[in-house]
Amino acid sequence: MKKLFSIFLLLCAFANSISAQVPQIPVVPTIPNTIPIRMHFSYVDPTGTLGHGPRTPGSDYCIYQNGNTLYFDGSHPIFTLTLLSGDTVVFRTIVDATDTSVQLPSELSGDYELQLASSEDFYYYADITL
Repeated sequence: MKKLFSIFLLLCAFANSISAQVPQIPVVPTIPNTIPIRMHFSYVDPTGTLGHGPRTPGSDYCIYQNGNTLYFDGSHPIFTLTLLSGDTVVFRTIVDATDTSVQLPSELSGDYELQLASSEDFYYYADITL
């Protein structure tokens, strides 16, 4: 019985030392009073010759909205942020990789399509209400 108890203690100590070496996944802090906007991925073939998108689809991306302020979760590349009303561009700006938020013009209200593009072929989009 003592031998069994000793083995149990040894296994507990081993498990504890292994768990101390495993890096912990960082918890993304939530931004208070915001709503998440799930961005969807789209591919545009400017030549019209491919007939399909890339083999590996882009992953969804999430940003957060509080009124006319958009917050970016985690790291992101430099991209162009565009707001469209139908086919009309109502706002466009460049978002740097270090930017954590963007303030949209306060005079904008209503429903818009939000696009985030880091190239001419790939972009993320979502419908938002300001």
